[in-house]
Amino acid sequence: MHRVSALRFLPVFLLVAIPVATLSLGSGAQTVRAQEIFSHPAHTQTGTCQQPGEIVSTLSPVSSTYDVDGTPMMVPGPVGSPDGIEIEYSSTTLPVALAQILEGQYVVDVKVSEDDQTHSVACGAIGGLMLGTSDLPFGIAPVDSSGHYGTGWLHDNGDGTTTLAVTLIYVGSTATPTAGATIPVSIENFAFSPSTIAARAGDVIVFTNNDTVPHTVTQSGASDGFRSDPVAPGTTYTLTIDEPGTYEFFCEFHPAMTGTILASE
Repeated sequence: MHRVSALRFLPVFLLVAIPVATLSLGSGAQTVRAQEIFSHPAHTQTGTCQQPGEIVSTLSPVSSTYDVDGTPMMVPGPVGSPDGIEIEYSSTTLPVALAQILEGQYVVDVKVSEDDQTHSVACGAIGGLMLGTSDLPFGIAPVDSSGHYGTGWLHDNGDGTTTLAVTLIYVGSTATPTAGATIPVSIENFAFSPSTIAARAGDVIVFTNNDTVPHTVTQSGASDGFRSDPVAPGTTYTLTIDEPGTYEFFCEFHPAMTGTILASE
């Protein structure tokens, strides 16, 4: 199989900084506020969405700030109809012609966050029907019922480069229970199960420690984010989601234990 080796020389773009979430504390439970900016790392990879292979290029993050070649381009303030549906977007200039990309088998894989690049929220195979000779649109589907749908669009610029635009829209997870529900999460075998939690604002997440050692549930990258006391074996920690947002967390005793809450409206 011919590989697009020239893609390997793309620069690695920095992710947009995400503002720290605010929270309110309660006895034995916490309520968290949403983060204002969503940013998902994205890559082109060999293989398929079911079995993605090596990373070929690092794309601009798919972000609510509309990243173009790593630079946020969103103009502050909404325009047009107030009923417009917000998207997350990225655009990256690849240093190869479109025909060369189409000689291989590649996917666009969009990850949960900078901290969690093990799990994907959406993925799409680069392939489909051409529009003329210079454009190829293709679909991007949710991974693990994440609720993130989108499109990719490849445009050959005619100068040996190709622009890859990725657009995502969050429609809500098909695995999300009704608002106000209680969502159980098991801590066992030094892992959170499930590690990606689909929820809605108003839901209560109950973490139960089924291991034989204590763990914590601590928000990542937020000095004043939610943070449980040590959760002893056989006990629980309760967290209430107040607003939509993406919240990463980990165990302070065992940092390899990570998880993500994807909260919709």
